[in-house]
Amino acid sequence: MNDTRGCFIYFGDIRYDSRLQNIAGTLVKNGLSITVLQAADRGEEFDLNGIRVVSLKTNNRIRGIARFLWFYARIFPAALKIKAGFFCAADLYSLPVAAWAAGKNKAGLFYDSREIYSALGTLAGKKAKQNIWHLLEKFFIKRAVTFTSGEMDSDRLAELYHIPVPQVVYNYPLLKDVPRNQSLHSALKLPEDRFLLLYQGMLAPGRGIGFMLKVLKQLDPGYALVLIGDGVMSLELQKKSETPEWKGRLFVMGRVPHQKLLEYTASADIGLTLIEGITLSYFAALPNKLFEYIMCKTPPLASDLPAMKKVIDQHRTGRTVRYGDVKQALLAIKEIQEHLPEQRQACAAARLKLNWQEQEPEILSIFKSGQV
Repeated sequence: MNDTRGCFIYFGDIRYDSRLQNIAGTLVKNGLSITVLQAADRGEEFDLNGIRVVSLKTNNRIRGIARFLWFYARIFPAALKIKAGFFCAADLYSLPVAAWAAGKNKAGLFYDSREIYSALGTLAGKKAKQNIWHLLEKFFIKRAVTFTSGEMDSDRLAELYHIPVPQVVYNYPLLKDVPRNQSLHSALKLPEDRFLLLYQGMLAPGRGIGFMLKVLKQLDPGYALVLIGDGVMSLELQKKSETPEWKGRLFVMGRVPHQKLLEYTASADIGLTLIEGITLSYFAALPNKLFEYIMCKTPPLASDLPAMKKVIDQHRTGRTVRYGDVKQALLAIKEIQEHLPEQRQACAAARLKLNWQEQEPEILSIFKSGQV
């Protein structure tokens, strides 16, 4: 690129987002100067592994459309001050800001469509909101170089908006050795022989949490379920974990910075990705947690949605089950447990292919293609 300055705009916090960390980190490593303008819990400016991060404080008490208006009222003036050779929207919510800033700077515009935003699980049954995000995306997407996190997402965007099929940048983690450990057991004061089922991600409807609880209820007390993340179900689940029925078996840890997250991941025995296909976005899901489980040699147990099933079947890591089938899930857990050394070996082999470094050339080619 002629101008080596780039700016990512994100309705979230990069410290908890491995995908944005990896994309921006790759560009920094290859000589670009990257700023991330984001919404976070507090207003501050800091350096994250060479990435300049400018955080604008959000009001967490505001929900719905008011929260987005709050975001836009603060992010637009801040974006006006940034000069860059390209702007990248790290989600749909940031796309209008990135498009406006790119136009003002006569800069390149990129869009990381990491979900099918008009069909998010949180919008299931909310047709009016789905239409709003669809129209917003339709208006801006043809101006941007777009990339996605999975083939099904790319095919859907091409069909929906009559654009070339976007390139895919998978949610692979960085290749690193994360030793098996007992950090979750220590943090939760559990005996070392407790068999831990781990879910990491948003605590929201459609993520299979109710299904996980039904499965846990049928397992003996030697098993525990750990939930790492936050979301609309956080308070409900926290209260549930403190009841006599679930105390000592269900643990809700809240959101954890990514650097610490993988250490916890490597101390679990099975990683859960039991997503319910309630919308197209969930049906096509290929989440980063799946690859993080594999990177940490924690065999995954996933619902048999096509994208996840393809990865697990191809690399023979973990098992897939029909969503809601408790009996099948119990059998799959027992099978993984009985063959845990072999399962971890399969993950160790798969991680050599399913890692960020393998697709860095793809990232660089995408951003070179949008130079102005």
